[in-house]
Parts: sequence; C-alpha cells; structure tokens
Amino acid sequence: MHRLRTMQVPTYFLYGKYDWMDPAPVERLRRSGENQNSRQLIVLDDCGHQLFLENPTLFNHVVGQLCAKPGSHDHSRGVVDEANA
Repeated sequence: MHRLRTMQVPTYFLYGKYDWMDPAPVERLRRSGENQNSRQLIVLDDCGHQLFLENPTLFNHVVGQLCAKPGSHDHSRGVVDEANA
C-alpha cells in the first residue's frame, strides 16, 4: 500500500457491500497524500468479496465504465457509496 501513495495514475478499489474485507484502510489511503483525487473507493451493491462471480453484470458494467475515456464514467448503477464507505 505504501507504493500507492506515489502512483501518478488513477487507482480504483472495488469492494462488495457485503465483503468480509474492511474498506476503511483503503479509504484512509484514498484521503491521504497528494494524489487523493486519483484514488476511488467503489462499493458495489448486492456483492460480497467475489464481485465478479456474485454480480458479473454489475461488475462488468463498472469496470467497463472505469476503462472508458475520462469524463464518461457513469458507474452509479448499483453503486452503494463512492468515497464515503
């Protein structure tokens, strides 16, 4: 995680709403450092830890939007909370 503080590229952390992993450390990292706007925590509804298996349609939609050109991100469908999880 210490390397993420110096990365100059957007970094996305995807968690399921019912994930057993705590997203709090990611949120603290996201809020720290100079590049805090390039880090995004995305929590997907109706998912646990294995997002891609439990809700593949939503997972693929979100990842597709994140890979799209900048400014075209509309990954609000099924997203519980961005940046305030």
